[in-house]
Amino acid sequence: MTLAFGSSSTDIEQNIDTYSWCLDDVDLFYETKRCAQFILEGNYGMIALQFPDELLVNSVEVLEKLQNCTKQKLFVLGDTSYGSCCVDEIAVQRYNADCVIHFGRSCLSKTSRFPVLNIYGQYKIDVDDCYYEVNRLLPDTNIHIIILFDTIYRHCVGDLLHRLQKSYCNVVLSAIHETPIVIGNMDTSERNHVCRCHRIFHLIKETTLKDYSMLYIGRENQTLSNLMMNFTENSFYSYDPVSQKGRHEEININKTLMKRFYMIERVKDANTVGIVVGTLGVANYLAIISKIKKLLKSAGKKHYTFVVGKLNVAKLGNFMEVDVFVLVSCCENTLVDCKEFYKPIVTPYDLEIACNGNTQWTGQYTTDYTQLLPGSASYVPVPTDKDNIVVDVSMVSNKLRRIGFIERDCVHAGQREISEAVDKSITPQAISAGQFLAKKSWRGLEPNLGETPVVKAKDGLRGIAMEYSNSPNC
Repeated sequence: MTLAFGSSSTDIEQNIDTYSWCLDDVDLFYETKRCAQFILEGNYGMIALQFPDELLVNSVEVLEKLQNCTKQKLFVLGDTSYGSCCVDEIAVQRYNADCVIHFGRSCLSKTSRFPVLNIYGQYKIDVDDCYYEVNRLLPDTNIHIIILFDTIYRHCVGDLLHRLQKSYCNVVLSAIHETPIVIGNMDTSERNHVCRCHRIFHLIKETTLKDYSMLYIGRENQTLSNLMMNFTENSFYSYDPVSQKGRHEEININKTLMKRFYMIERVKDANTVGIVVGTLGVANYLAIISKIKKLLKSAGKKHYTFVVGKLNVAKLGNFMEVDVFVLVSCCENTLVDCKEFYKPIVTPYDLEIACNGNTQWTGQYTTDYTQLLPGSASYVPVPTDKDNIVVDVSMVSNKLRRIGFIERDCVHAGQREISEAVDKSITPQAISAGQFLAKKSWRGLEPNLGETPVVKAKDGLRGIAMEYSNSPNC
């Protein structure tokens, strides 16, 4: 089972075995000179080094090298609270660090509390082999191509672009949003500017995004899934630098979008929604939580907020009164395969489509919740008309449902009777969590204050479970 924010032990072992070559060239792989320069120029006294699981094997060596260069205090963050692709600002703040250096893959989510230096790592790739695989996959040299990449291969995409431009005349290279680049010798001033998934690129004049095929450099992972969900109108080709194989990604986009439509229907049917906070470091997470609460209130739904580190079935299974969970997380961890969870887990965009009557789904999808906030092109304000309710038929349960909130004090007597009749015939009234807990036959350990006599503590058994040293039977 693949859980949000986590990696299976098999994946970790595979990554360690695959990239063990970096042990022989730590300075190059981790860019220790650049790290030392960042520390000295910022005059930081306490520095956090955040490593993903597969790179912890080098953490001590990197720390010692940076301490010798800077003479500053450094410490290692290993087990992150959420996904290793995100900067763990909470742990950094707990240890009063001045900055953080994040190593390995990154989801590129913006942070707000500390200065951050991202060192993606210079992972191995055979540019010549990649070039030949692309020629095999895309024999048409007039095809329009946009090169997307996993951050750990950022160091080599410039060389790859140079090679491809010898055969293909319509190649565009994406760049990380914070550091836009000039692509080849072409004039970017006459191009269409596109920024999506924290990547920026400029389309060739008189072309649209639909005219391009995407070439992804990297292994099959969350980054690829995230990009494919956000570029549903484009064909995807990928090259795996580890297996040195290229392929056409044949994901069934229609089936995937229909699954999201099903999730939207489940949100519409829900009476109680759980807001799962899966990040405390990604910028604007409080703003999207605030908007989600407003949306749920306008739709007449109850909500509870949970802060969860790494999701699993047992954690969310404790809240059976919740009909649907909405996960607030970075763009690469927000899509969760919830087959084994008792209740659906949706994204903020799913909830936006379900509860915001002013939003129309055009078939495009976004995993970046910042696109739903004021200032973005996709922002749609929350409906303010509290008496604007919608009654329709659920496509899941085939029952009538009501979406909207009625201000009871403003409803006339006749309308009140109709409204109460609608409430009773369409959907049951959501009860509070306390009422739901009171109906349970088992409610966990109870303190029974004042009922249990106070006694002095006694010495317990000593030793191991198979044979205690002071067991009465000895």
